[in-house]
Amino acid sequence: MAKHIVARGWGLDVITRDPATLPARDDGRLRGLPENVRVFAIPQPKRPLVGAPARAWKAMKSRVPQTAPRLTVELRREELQKQSLKQQVVRGYLAWLDYVESGALAKSAARVALQLAKNTKYVAVVSSGPPHMAHEAARLIAHKIGIPLVLDFRDPWSMQERVGEYMASPVWFHFAEKYEKAALHEASVVAMNTDPAKNALIAKYPEVRDKTITVRNGCDDEALPRVEKGDRFTIRFAGEIYIDRDPRVVLRAAARVVRKLGLTPRQFGFELIGLVEEFQGMPLSTIAREEGLDGFVETGPYRPRAEALQFLAGASMLLSLPQDSHLAIPAKIFEYARFDAWLLVLARPESATAQVLEGTDADVVAPDDVDRITSVVRRRYQQFARGERATPVAADGRFDRVHQAKKLLDRIEQVAKGK
Repeated sequence: MAKHIVARGWGLDVITRDPATLPARDDGRLRGLPENVRVFAIPQPKRPLVGAPARAWKAMKSRVPQTAPRLTVELRREELQKQSLKQQVVRGYLAWLDYVESGALAKSAARVALQLAKNTKYVAVVSSGPPHMAHEAARLIAHKIGIPLVLDFRDPWSMQERVGEYMASPVWFHFAEKYEKAALHEASVVAMNTDPAKNALIAKYPEVRDKTITVRNGCDDEALPRVEKGDRFTIRFAGEIYIDRDPRVVLRAAARVVRKLGLTPRQFGFELIGLVEEFQGMPLSTIAREEGLDGFVETGPYRPRAEALQFLAGASMLLSLPQDSHLAIPAKIFEYARFDAWLLVLARPESATAQVLEGTDADVVAPDDVDRITSVVRRRYQQFARGERATPVAADGRFDRVHQAKKLLDRIEQVAKGK
Protein backbone atom coordinates (compact mmCIF):
# COMPACT_ATOMS: atom_id res chain seq x y z
CA MET A 1 0.00 0.00 0.00
CA ALA A 2 3.07 2.26 -0.03
CA LYS A 3 2.10 4.21 -3.13
CA HIS A 4 -1.41 4.85 -1.78
CA ILE A 5 0.07 6.22 1.45
CA VAL A 6 2.42 8.53 -0.45
CA ALA A 7 -0.41 9.63 -2.76
CA ARG A 8 -2.26 10.86 0.33
CA GLY A 9 0.62 13.21 1.08
CA TRP A 10 2.20 11.15 3.84
CA GLY A 11 5.63 9.63 4.10
CA LEU A 12 6.24 6.03 5.10
CA ASP A 13 9.00 4.67 7.29
CA VAL A 14 9.20 0.88 7.35
CA ILE A 15 10.97 -0.98 10.13
CA THR A 16 11.73 -4.57 9.28
CA ARG A 17 14.22 -7.35 9.87
CA ASP A 18 17.63 -6.96 8.29
CA PRO A 19 17.33 -8.22 4.70
CA ALA A 20 20.98 -9.30 4.91
CA THR A 21 19.74 -12.26 6.98
CA LEU A 22 17.57 -13.56 4.12
CA PRO A 23 18.73 -16.74 2.35
CA ALA A 24 17.57 -15.21 -0.96
CA ARG A 25 16.55 -11.72 -2.08
CA ASP A 26 14.55 -10.10 -4.86
CA ASP A 27 15.04 -6.33 -4.76
CA GLY A 28 12.89 -5.60 -7.80
CA ARG A 29 9.92 -4.33 -5.82
CA LEU A 30 12.12 -2.23 -3.55
CA ARG A 31 13.33 -0.37 -6.62
CA GLY A 32 9.70 0.29 -7.52
CA LEU A 33 8.83 2.00 -4.23
CA PRO A 34 7.75 5.63 -4.52
CA GLU A 35 9.79 8.49 -3.12
CA ASN A 36 9.23 9.40 0.52
CA VAL A 37 9.46 5.77 1.59
CA ARG A 38 12.35 4.76 3.82
CA VAL A 39 13.22 1.24 4.96
CA PHE A 40 15.13 0.66 8.18
CA ALA A 41 16.62 -2.70 9.10
CA ILE A 42 16.57 -3.59 12.78
CA PRO A 43 19.54 -5.42 14.25
CA GLN A 44 18.94 -9.01 15.26
CA PRO A 45 19.40 -9.24 19.06
CA LYS A 46 22.44 -11.37 19.82
CA ARG A 47 20.96 -14.00 22.10
CA PRO A 48 22.53 -17.27 20.88
CA LEU A 49 21.27 -19.34 23.80
CA VAL A 50 17.65 -18.32 23.27
CA GLY A 51 17.36 -19.98 19.87
CA ALA A 52 19.56 -22.95 20.73
CA PRO A 53 16.82 -25.32 21.99
CA ALA A 54 14.68 -24.74 18.90
CA ARG A 55 17.68 -25.36 16.65
CA ALA A 56 18.49 -28.50 18.61
CA TRP A 57 14.88 -29.72 18.23
CA LYS A 58 14.97 -29.21 14.47
CA ALA A 59 18.36 -30.89 14.16
CA MET A 60 17.16 -33.85 16.20
CA LYS A 61 14.05 -34.23 14.05
CA SER A 62 16.11 -34.18 10.86
CA ARG A 63 18.31 -37.04 12.13
CA VAL A 64 15.44 -39.34 13.07
CA PRO A 65 14.92 -41.96 10.30
CA GLN A 66 11.53 -41.52 8.67
CA THR A 67 9.71 -44.85 8.39
CA ALA A 68 6.73 -43.11 6.78
CA PRO A 69 6.07 -39.75 5.17
CA ARG A 70 6.01 -36.98 7.75
CA LEU A 71 2.49 -35.67 7.97
CA THR A 72 2.92 -32.13 9.21
CA VAL A 73 5.26 -29.47 10.57
CA GLU A 74 2.47 -27.80 12.52
CA LEU A 75 -0.18 -29.05 14.92
CA ARG A 76 -3.82 -28.08 15.22
CA ARG A 77 -5.07 -26.76 18.56
CA GLU A 78 -7.10 -29.87 19.33
CA GLU A 79 -3.95 -31.99 18.95
CA LEU A 80 -2.12 -30.20 21.75
CA GLN A 81 -3.77 -32.34 24.44
CA LYS A 82 -2.60 -35.57 22.79
CA GLN A 83 1.09 -35.05 23.54
CA SER A 84 3.20 -37.03 25.99
CA LEU A 85 4.33 -35.35 29.21
CA LYS A 86 7.85 -35.00 27.81
CA GLN A 87 6.53 -33.31 24.65
CA GLN A 88 4.36 -30.97 26.73
CA VAL A 89 7.34 -29.87 28.83
CA VAL A 90 9.78 -29.45 25.92
CA ARG A 91 7.32 -27.70 23.64
CA GLY A 92 6.05 -25.48 26.44
CA TYR A 93 9.60 -24.36 27.12
CA LEU A 94 10.25 -23.72 23.43
CA ALA A 95 7.00 -21.77 23.13
CA TRP A 96 8.15 -19.51 25.96
CA LEU A 97 11.53 -19.10 24.27
CA ASP A 98 9.82 -18.15 21.01
CA TYR A 99 8.15 -15.22 22.75
CA VAL A 100 11.40 -14.26 24.48
CA GLU A 101 13.19 -14.16 21.14
CA SER A 102 10.43 -12.38 19.21
CA GLY A 103 9.91 -10.03 22.15
CA ALA A 104 13.55 -9.02 22.00
CA LEU A 105 13.13 -8.29 18.30
CA ALA A 106 10.03 -6.19 19.07
CA LYS A 107 11.97 -4.11 21.59
CA SER A 108 14.77 -3.64 19.06
CA ALA A 109 12.24 -2.35 16.51
CA ALA A 110 10.75 0.00 19.09
CA ARG A 111 14.16 1.46 19.90
CA VAL A 112 14.78 2.25 16.22
CA ALA A 113 11.35 3.91 15.93
CA LEU A 114 11.88 6.03 19.02
CA GLN A 115 15.16 7.29 17.61
CA LEU A 116 13.42 8.22 14.34
CA ALA A 117 10.64 9.98 16.25
CA LYS A 118 13.12 12.49 17.65
CA ASN A 119 13.30 14.12 14.21
CA THR A 120 10.10 12.97 12.50
CA LYS A 121 6.45 13.70 13.23
CA TYR A 122 4.36 10.55 12.71
CA VAL A 123 0.63 10.29 12.01
CA ALA A 124 0.31 6.74 13.35
CA VAL A 125 2.18 3.49 13.85
CA VAL A 126 0.89 0.46 11.96
CA SER A 127 1.91 -3.13 12.66
CA SER A 128 1.34 -6.05 10.33
CA GLY A 129 1.48 -9.63 11.53
CA PRO A 130 2.40 -12.42 11.47
CA PRO A 131 4.98 -12.32 12.89
CA HIS A 132 2.56 -11.16 15.55
CA MET A 133 5.03 -9.68 18.01
CA ALA A 134 5.25 -6.83 15.50
CA HIS A 135 2.04 -5.71 17.25
CA GLU A 136 3.88 -5.56 20.56
CA ALA A 137 6.60 -3.44 18.95
CA ALA A 138 3.97 -1.04 17.61
CA ARG A 139 2.21 -0.92 20.98
CA LEU A 140 5.44 0.10 22.67
CA ILE A 141 6.04 2.78 20.04
CA ALA A 142 2.51 4.22 20.14
CA HIS A 143 2.50 4.29 23.96
CA LYS A 144 5.83 6.09 24.15
CA ILE A 145 5.24 8.63 21.35
CA GLY A 146 1.51 9.15 21.98
CA ILE A 147 0.24 8.44 18.46
CA PRO A 148 -2.62 6.17 17.26
CA LEU A 149 -1.90 2.44 17.16
CA VAL A 150 -3.20 0.56 14.12
CA LEU A 151 -3.09 -3.26 14.17
CA ASP A 152 -3.24 -5.11 10.86
CA PHE A 153 -3.93 -8.83 11.36
CA ARG A 154 -3.16 -10.59 8.08
CA ASP A 155 -3.83 -13.83 9.99
CA PRO A 156 -5.51 -14.24 13.39
CA TRP A 157 -3.20 -14.40 16.41
CA SER A 158 -4.65 -16.18 19.44
CA MET A 159 -7.39 -17.62 17.22
CA GLN A 160 -5.03 -19.23 14.74
CA GLU A 161 -5.76 -22.86 14.09
CA ARG A 162 -2.20 -24.23 13.91
CA VAL A 163 1.15 -23.59 15.53
CA GLY A 164 4.67 -24.76 14.71
CA GLU A 165 5.29 -28.33 15.84
CA TYR A 166 8.34 -27.65 17.99
CA MET A 167 6.46 -25.05 20.07
CA ALA A 168 2.95 -26.53 19.84
CA SER A 169 1.85 -25.90 23.40
CA PRO A 170 -0.91 -24.15 25.35
CA VAL A 171 1.94 -21.95 26.58
CA TRP A 172 2.18 -20.42 23.10
CA PHE A 173 -1.51 -19.53 23.10
CA HIS A 174 -1.27 -18.17 26.67
CA PHE A 175 1.31 -15.62 25.57
CA ALA A 176 -0.61 -14.94 22.35
CA GLU A 177 -3.66 -13.91 24.37
CA LYS A 178 -1.58 -11.88 26.83
CA TYR A 179 0.09 -9.74 24.15
CA GLU A 180 -2.98 -9.65 21.93
CA LYS A 181 -5.17 -8.25 24.74
CA ALA A 182 -2.61 -5.56 25.53
CA ALA A 183 -2.36 -4.49 21.89
CA LEU A 184 -6.13 -4.50 21.32
CA HIS A 185 -6.72 -2.46 24.47
CA GLU A 186 -4.47 0.35 23.24
CA ALA A 187 -5.35 0.19 19.54
CA SER A 188 -7.29 2.93 17.76
CA VAL A 189 -7.90 0.80 14.65
CA VAL A 190 -7.93 -2.98 14.25
CA ALA A 191 -7.86 -4.23 10.66
CA MET A 192 -8.75 -7.86 10.01
CA ASN A 193 -8.06 -9.49 6.65
CA THR A 194 -11.49 -11.11 6.19
CA ASP A 195 -15.04 -10.65 7.46
CA PRO A 196 -15.05 -14.09 9.17
CA ALA A 197 -11.85 -13.17 11.01
CA LYS A 198 -13.34 -9.81 12.01
CA ASN A 199 -16.50 -11.47 13.32
CA ALA A 200 -14.49 -14.06 15.26
CA LEU A 201 -12.35 -11.36 16.88
CA ILE A 202 -15.40 -9.32 17.91
CA ALA A 203 -17.04 -12.44 19.34
CA LYS A 204 -13.96 -12.99 21.50
CA TYR A 205 -13.38 -9.31 22.34
CA PRO A 206 -16.75 -7.47 22.10
CA GLU A 207 -15.15 -4.28 23.34
CA VAL A 208 -13.21 -3.83 20.05
CA ARG A 209 -16.32 -3.84 17.83
CA ASP A 210 -16.34 -0.11 17.08
CA LYS A 211 -12.68 0.08 16.13
CA THR A 212 -12.46 -3.10 14.03
CA ILE A 213 -12.76 -3.07 10.24
CA THR A 214 -12.11 -5.51 7.43
CA VAL A 215 -9.25 -4.59 5.11
CA ARG A 216 -8.58 -7.38 2.66
CA ASN A 217 -5.60 -8.02 0.49
CA GLY A 218 -6.21 -6.71 -3.00
CA CYS A 219 -5.09 -6.68 -6.59
CA ASP A 220 -2.30 -4.33 -7.57
CA ASP A 221 -2.37 -2.37 -10.81
CA GLU A 222 1.16 -3.08 -12.02
CA ALA A 223 1.49 -4.05 -15.68
CA LEU A 224 1.32 -7.77 -16.39
CA PRO A 225 3.49 -9.52 -18.96
CA ARG A 226 1.96 -10.57 -22.25
CA VAL A 227 2.63 -14.22 -22.97
CA GLU A 228 1.76 -16.46 -25.90
CA LYS A 229 0.03 -19.44 -24.28
CA GLY A 230 0.17 -21.94 -27.10
CA ASP A 231 -2.16 -24.90 -27.52
CA ARG A 232 -1.32 -26.83 -24.33
CA PHE A 233 -3.73 -26.63 -21.40
CA THR A 234 -1.46 -25.86 -18.47
CA ILE A 235 -2.50 -25.77 -14.82
CA ARG A 236 0.02 -23.73 -12.85
CA PHE A 237 0.76 -23.09 -9.17
CA ALA A 238 3.28 -20.76 -7.52
CA GLY A 239 4.10 -20.93 -3.82
CA GLU A 240 4.56 -23.66 -1.24
CA ILE A 241 3.07 -27.12 -0.84
CA TYR A 242 3.08 -27.74 2.90
CA ILE A 243 0.99 -28.56 5.97
CA ASP A 244 -2.51 -29.08 4.56
CA ARG A 245 -2.05 -28.09 0.91
CA ASP A 246 -2.47 -31.62 -0.34
CA PRO A 247 -2.20 -31.88 -4.16
CA ARG A 248 -3.28 -35.53 -4.35
CA VAL A 249 -7.00 -35.03 -4.97
CA VAL A 250 -6.56 -32.54 -7.80
CA LEU A 251 -3.96 -34.82 -9.43
CA ARG A 252 -6.34 -37.75 -9.04
CA ALA A 253 -9.15 -35.78 -10.66
CA ALA A 254 -6.90 -34.62 -13.51
CA ALA A 255 -5.80 -38.20 -14.13
CA ARG A 256 -9.45 -39.14 -14.66
CA VAL A 257 -9.74 -36.40 -17.29
CA VAL A 258 -6.54 -37.54 -18.99
CA ARG A 259 -7.81 -41.12 -19.21
CA LYS A 260 -11.33 -40.17 -20.29
CA LEU A 261 -10.19 -37.81 -23.04
CA GLY A 262 -7.02 -39.68 -23.99
CA LEU A 263 -4.77 -36.67 -23.40
CA THR A 264 -0.98 -36.59 -23.68
CA PRO A 265 1.56 -34.41 -21.81
CA ARG A 266 1.81 -32.27 -24.93
CA GLN A 267 -1.87 -31.41 -24.61
CA PHE A 268 -2.27 -31.16 -20.84
CA GLY A 269 -0.15 -30.84 -17.71
CA PHE A 270 0.72 -29.26 -14.37
CA GLU A 271 3.60 -26.84 -13.75
CA LEU A 272 4.49 -25.76 -10.20
CA ILE A 273 7.22 -23.44 -8.92
CA GLY A 274 8.39 -22.63 -5.41
CA LEU A 275 8.69 -25.02 -2.50
CA VAL A 276 6.91 -27.76 -4.43
CA GLU A 277 9.31 -30.69 -4.79
CA GLU A 278 7.62 -32.79 -2.12
CA PHE A 279 4.60 -33.06 0.12
CA GLN A 280 4.58 -34.82 3.51
CA GLY A 281 8.07 -36.11 2.82
CA MET A 282 7.15 -37.70 -0.53
CA PRO A 283 8.47 -36.36 -3.86
CA LEU A 284 5.73 -34.78 -5.95
CA SER A 285 6.89 -36.86 -8.92
CA THR A 286 6.13 -40.00 -6.90
CA ILE A 287 2.69 -38.70 -5.92
CA ALA A 288 1.97 -37.86 -9.56
CA ARG A 289 3.00 -41.33 -10.68
CA GLU A 290 0.86 -42.98 -8.01
CA GLU A 291 -2.15 -40.92 -9.08
CA GLY A 292 -1.68 -41.80 -12.75
CA LEU A 293 -0.04 -38.59 -14.02
CA ASP A 294 3.52 -39.74 -14.64
CA GLY A 295 5.05 -37.29 -17.11
CA PHE A 296 2.27 -34.72 -16.71
CA VAL A 297 3.75 -32.80 -13.73
CA GLU A 298 6.75 -30.44 -13.82
CA THR A 299 8.28 -28.53 -10.88
CA GLY A 300 10.76 -25.71 -10.55
CA PRO A 301 12.34 -23.48 -7.88
CA TYR A 302 11.31 -20.04 -6.67
CA ARG A 303 11.72 -17.29 -9.23
CA PRO A 304 12.14 -13.52 -8.88
CA ARG A 305 8.81 -11.73 -8.97
CA ALA A 306 9.08 -10.58 -12.58
CA GLU A 307 9.75 -14.15 -13.71
CA ALA A 308 6.98 -15.51 -11.49
CA LEU A 309 4.49 -13.12 -13.12
CA GLN A 310 5.67 -14.33 -16.53
CA PHE A 311 5.09 -17.91 -15.37
CA LEU A 312 1.57 -17.20 -14.10
CA ALA A 313 0.66 -15.26 -17.22
CA GLY A 314 1.24 -18.38 -19.30
CA ALA A 315 -1.31 -20.51 -17.44
CA SER A 316 -4.60 -21.77 -18.84
CA MET A 317 -5.75 -22.46 -15.28
CA LEU A 318 -4.31 -21.29 -11.95
CA LEU A 319 -4.56 -23.58 -8.94
CA SER A 320 -5.02 -22.67 -5.28
CA LEU A 321 -4.49 -25.67 -3.02
CA PRO A 322 -6.56 -26.14 0.15
CA GLN A 323 -5.83 -24.72 3.58
CA ASP A 324 -7.73 -25.46 6.76
CA SER A 325 -7.29 -21.94 8.12
CA HIS A 326 -10.81 -20.93 7.14
CA LEU A 327 -10.57 -17.40 8.56
CA ALA A 328 -7.80 -16.44 6.12
CA ILE A 329 -7.58 -16.01 2.34
CA PRO A 330 -4.38 -17.03 0.52
CA ALA A 331 -2.80 -13.85 -0.85
CA LYS A 332 -2.22 -15.63 -4.16
CA ILE A 333 -5.98 -15.51 -4.82
CA PHE A 334 -5.76 -11.76 -5.44
CA GLU A 335 -2.64 -12.24 -7.56
CA TYR A 336 -4.24 -14.98 -9.63
CA ALA A 337 -7.41 -12.96 -10.16
CA ARG A 338 -5.65 -10.52 -12.49
CA PHE A 339 -4.63 -13.10 -15.08
CA ASP A 340 -6.72 -14.31 -18.02
CA ALA A 341 -6.82 -17.84 -16.64
CA TRP A 342 -9.52 -19.97 -15.09
CA LEU A 343 -9.17 -20.27 -11.31
CA LEU A 344 -9.52 -23.63 -9.58
CA VAL A 345 -9.72 -22.86 -5.87
CA LEU A 346 -9.91 -25.75 -3.42
CA ALA A 347 -11.71 -24.37 -0.37
CA ARG A 348 -14.60 -25.22 1.93
CA PRO A 349 -17.85 -23.38 1.17
CA GLU A 350 -17.87 -21.83 4.67
CA SER A 351 -14.34 -20.46 4.31
CA ALA A 352 -13.40 -16.81 3.86
CA THR A 353 -11.89 -17.75 0.51
CA ALA A 354 -15.16 -19.16 -0.82
CA GLN A 355 -17.09 -16.16 0.49
CA VAL A 356 -14.88 -13.57 -1.20
CA LEU A 357 -15.08 -15.38 -4.55
CA GLU A 358 -18.85 -15.78 -4.45
CA GLY A 359 -20.40 -14.30 -7.57
CA THR A 360 -17.21 -14.56 -9.65
CA ASP A 361 -16.30 -17.00 -12.41
CA ALA A 362 -13.78 -18.79 -10.18
CA ASP A 363 -14.39 -22.51 -9.67
CA VAL A 364 -14.43 -22.99 -5.88
CA VAL A 365 -14.59 -26.67 -4.97
CA ALA A 366 -14.40 -28.56 -1.66
CA PRO A 367 -10.87 -30.03 -1.39
CA ASP A 368 -12.08 -33.63 -1.09
CA ASP A 369 -14.71 -33.50 -3.86
CA VAL A 370 -12.83 -35.44 -6.54
CA ASP A 371 -15.92 -35.80 -8.72
CA ARG A 372 -16.56 -32.06 -8.90
CA ILE A 373 -12.88 -31.25 -9.42
CA THR A 374 -12.88 -33.76 -12.29
CA SER A 375 -15.94 -32.07 -13.78
CA VAL A 376 -14.39 -28.60 -13.54
CA VAL A 377 -11.05 -29.60 -15.07
CA ARG A 378 -12.76 -31.48 -17.90
CA ARG A 379 -15.16 -28.62 -18.65
CA ARG A 380 -12.42 -25.99 -18.70
CA TYR A 381 -10.17 -28.16 -20.86
CA GLN A 382 -12.96 -28.68 -23.37
CA GLN A 383 -13.62 -24.91 -23.46
CA PHE A 384 -9.93 -24.35 -24.11
CA ALA A 385 -9.90 -26.98 -26.86
CA ARG A 386 -12.80 -25.16 -28.54
CA GLY A 387 -10.75 -21.97 -28.59
CA GLU A 388 -12.43 -20.26 -25.62
CA ARG A 389 -10.26 -18.30 -23.18
CA ALA A 390 -10.82 -17.10 -19.62
CA THR A 391 -11.55 -13.54 -18.52
CA PRO A 392 -9.70 -12.29 -15.41
CA VAL A 393 -11.81 -12.76 -12.29
CA ALA A 394 -10.83 -9.27 -11.14
CA ALA A 395 -11.62 -7.57 -14.46
CA ASP A 396 -14.52 -5.62 -12.93
CA GLY A 397 -12.25 -4.00 -10.32
CA ARG A 398 -13.98 -5.52 -7.29
CA PHE A 399 -10.67 -6.66 -5.77
CA ASP A 400 -8.55 -3.59 -6.54
CA ARG A 401 -6.23 -2.74 -3.68
CA VAL A 402 -6.96 0.97 -4.03
CA HIS A 403 -10.40 0.44 -2.43
CA GLN A 404 -8.93 -1.43 0.53
CA ALA A 405 -6.17 1.16 0.95
CA LYS A 406 -8.72 3.99 1.00
CA LYS A 407 -10.76 2.25 3.68
CA LEU A 408 -7.73 1.83 5.94
CA LEU A 409 -6.18 5.24 5.32
CA ASP A 410 -9.49 7.05 5.79
CA ARG A 411 -9.87 5.43 9.20
CA ILE A 412 -6.26 6.25 10.16
CA GLU A 413 -6.81 9.86 9.13
CA GLN A 414 -9.96 10.05 11.25
CA VAL A 415 -8.28 8.77 14.41
CA ALA A 416 -5.19 10.92 13.79
CA LYS A 417 -7.46 13.98 13.74
CA GLY A 418 -9.21 12.82 16.88
CA LYS A 419 -12.57 12.15 15.21
